Amino acid sequence: MASSIPLYQPTNTLFSNTQVPISSLFVFLQSESLPNLVFFLNSSKVRAVASCGDPVTRLALVLKTEHDPSKLRLVHHHFPCLSLPKLKKHLPRWDFKWRRNLFDHESDLAVNFMEEITSITIQRHVKDIMIWKADPSGVYSTKSAYKLLITPSTPASDVRTSTLPWKMKIPPKAAAFTWRLLKDRLPTRANLIRRSVMGPLPASLVDHFLQFCDGFGAEINHSSWCGWWVALTSTIWQHRNLLIFQDKPFDSLKVMEDALFLAWSWLKARGKVGLAWVFLEGSTRGALYFLYPVPLLEPADPDFYKIGYVRSMRAYGVHFKEGPDGFGVYASKDVEPLRRARVVMEIPLELMLTISKKLPWMFFPDIIPLDHPIFDIINSTNPETDWDLRLACLLLYAFDCEGNFWQLYGDFLPSADECTSLLLASEEELLELQDSDLASTIRKQQQRALEFWESNWHSAAPLKIKRLAHDPQRFAWAVGIAQSRCINMQTRIGALNQEANMLIPYADMLNHSFEPNCFFHWRFKDRMLEVLINAGQRIRKGDEMTVNYMSTQKNDMFMQRYGFSSPVNPWDEIKFSGNARIHLDSFVSIFHISGLPEEYYHNNCLSNAGDSFVDGAVIAAARTLPSWSDGDVPPIPSVERKAAKELQDECQKMLAAFATTSKQDQKLLGSMTDATRTLEAAIKYRLHRKLFMEKVIQALEMYQEQILF
Repeated sequence: MASSIPLYQPTNTLFSNTQVPISSLFVFLQSESLPNLVFFLNSSKVRAVASCGDPVTRLALVLKTEHDPSKLRLVHHHFPCLSLPKLKKHLPRWDFKWRRNLFDHESDLAVNFMEEITSITIQRHVKDIMIWKADPSGVYSTKSAYKLLITPSTPASDVRTSTLPWKMKIPPKAAAFTWRLLKDRLPTRANLIRRSVMGPLPASLVDHFLQFCDGFGAEINHSSWCGWWVALTSTIWQHRNLLIFQDKPFDSLKVMEDALFLAWSWLKARGKVGLAWVFLEGSTRGALYFLYPVPLLEPADPDFYKIGYVRSMRAYGVHFKEGPDGFGVYASKDVEPLRRARVVMEIPLELMLTISKKLPWMFFPDIIPLDHPIFDIINSTNPETDWDLRLACLLLYAFDCEGNFWQLYGDFLPSADECTSLLLASEEELLELQDSDLASTIRKQQQRALEFWESNWHSAAPLKIKRLAHDPQRFAWAVGIAQSRCINMQTRIGALNQEANMLIPYADMLNHSFEPNCFFHWRFKDRMLEVLINAGQRIRKGDEMTVNYMSTQKNDMFMQRYGFSSPVNPWDEIKFSGNARIHLDSFVSIFHISGLPEEYYHNNCLSNAGDSFVDGAVIAAARTLPSWSDGDVPPIPSVERKAAKELQDECQKMLAAFATTSKQDQKLLGSMTDATRTLEAAIKYRLHRKLFMEKVIQALEMYQEQILF
């Protein structure tokens, strides 16, 4: 039954002369003792529906209309046409009183009508109820009527396109816009002409929009991309209306910014996802970035704070949060820039694991007895090269020492499955690096750790040693933790200054950045390590607090020690073998790079607002590209263009030497669901290497275009 025709309303104010589709004329009456249909009379021209109600029953005559045979005219008679059944010995019987004599063609209908209802037993004290049989619950709903009206011949893709906008986690207004767009219901000029409404509108944009939404009809999960598509198309529609009705200029960059902000606002309102920016591909004028959702960071377990706070660790204005890539430190409030550094964390020496770099070995806290076998193992290491092996032994012993802080803190360290250290990588994963030199270096480190474990965790080793690392993977994991979380710093304990390798809890949760906003400071008096915000640094609530792990190091060194890389490492390099050279001063001036080569930085004051092309990769290009400089000799544009073209060709040959392209690597990363962390790190390393080369090619292209000016 159509939602707009209350055929079973118990009131006297029924609609008359109402046009309704044939498929919607279903009236079902049911009582508690009568589960079946009471009456349904069929005729080619007349349909009558009678029901037994209290106090009277109405008769509905339904006639086909002449101008549209697919429509029926419903006429309600506003006077009783059927009286209540008379009772005979407490048994009801039908007693019809027709208000007029029946025509000859209606006699058969009346006979059929009587045959239909004769077998029906009416119970006076049982209340009749209406049942909507299009829904299992028996209750009418718009959804069930909508399903009833959808013909079985509707293609599955059209049905999915109609339902997908309402299933997406976007605002109702955006879902309604998407549905109208996919159904071609937007007020475009074509639609307004079809509805006899003319307006100063351009041609339909629906076909233009639909060519980018194949994911709506595909049987794959494109929910994240569909959300971005909705944000972009709705923003384009809004800017199109501003152009037509308010004569405002159409700015494509403004459209992209508004679409990104709209998508960000939807994700932020949901409270379940955050945002991340990923470099996809570039053009000669600037890099193209895209927005995709990532899981929101969860607050750290309260025990993570408790185990440190009871031991005098303090954090000011920061929160620890955990995400898919591990812990991170984030500002819990806005911090205005000051002329002096500001303390955000204090970690006492008693919580750290500290071992001196040189003989004699000094530990703090001094938790290792002199007669313990682990001291002999540490003493057997090479003082110059084996700092990570010593620190791994100290860490394993701290895990086994009853009541030690690291027994509790170890629960928050990444497990062997979560660790990205390449010491845990398999041979197949090392091949995914597509860097034979780095893979060879990692194999040597793996062999070194294995030989050290075999020489000290042999069958004759004491039980107190065996239980520290029962297999080589456990020891390799400890070495990976020591390498990735160690801080080398000069400390002073009492009157003695010494270089030490330190594992510092809580401070090791600070992630790396090439543009950090924090730094470490050792406070001698109180034997505290302080984490301070850079002087003059503005911090917003929710911003991540970062430090620089290693300065002047390339990506391969970051992979060896930490298991990650970056496409914007300003110290990465490309080894060119040709003789082509470009003019250094011209290159850095075009991209507004200032400072000495060891301290290059992008001068934002000289660049245009919104220019985001120059990043660490361009700064690395200024360092790694073969160049020449002579203050008295100006560059010749034709010679510079030729040299830049040769360097581009050499970069293209390097890219062609890889087994996969950057787009293939991105697609592979997006499709992996159960890959190990080391495999992901290996694929990201080769991807970042290719993205760096592509950025250098783009920079050289821009250099050729602007060298004349």
